[in-house]
Amino acid sequence: MKRILILFTGIVLSFQLFSQGTLMLVGGGTERTGEDAWNFEPYRKAVAYSTNKRVAIIAWGAESDSWLRDYFTGTCNANTAKHFDFSIIDPSDYNTMYDSLMTYDMYFFKGGDQNDYYSNFKNTVIADAITDKYNEGGVISGTSAGMAILSSVMYTASNGTVYPYEAI
Repeated sequence: MKRILILFTGIVLSFQLFSQGTLMLVGGGTERTGEDAWNFEPYRKAVAYSTNKRVAIIAWGAESDSWLRDYFTGTCNANTAKHFDFSIIDPSDYNTMYDSLMTYDMYFFKGGDQNDYYSNFKNTVIADAITDKYNEGGVISGTSAGMAILSSVMYTASNGTVYPYEAI
């Protein structure tokens, strides 16, 4: 476990030392709203670090309601927040999506199945957009699976899962 923590810390620190953007990584959990919610402070700070305060909520799935967009704009001071459902976007349209994403200064990756993100974004112009925005000083953020995919080394669960007693 220590080795994994050291590796993760090294990756995050090297990413931070040699680039211009900001990472906001938050573990999974039930999302809450309001200024007393666990996610208020990190989300508000991420928006504050964003130059134009435009948040692209990137998800692999439909938006069930507008609460997250409303939370970013109404409570966390974003100027605008838009949900992008990549499960319905044809990869041939990724170049157009690149242009659209580059108009936002904060990318927020929602939770879900990290293998969906990994297998569909790896080696695509969407992965380039993430890197390019970060190198321009943008904020890259995520929670749960949306956090897990931001590492260069990740567990995708593409071949099932492993339990701690099996890993040991």
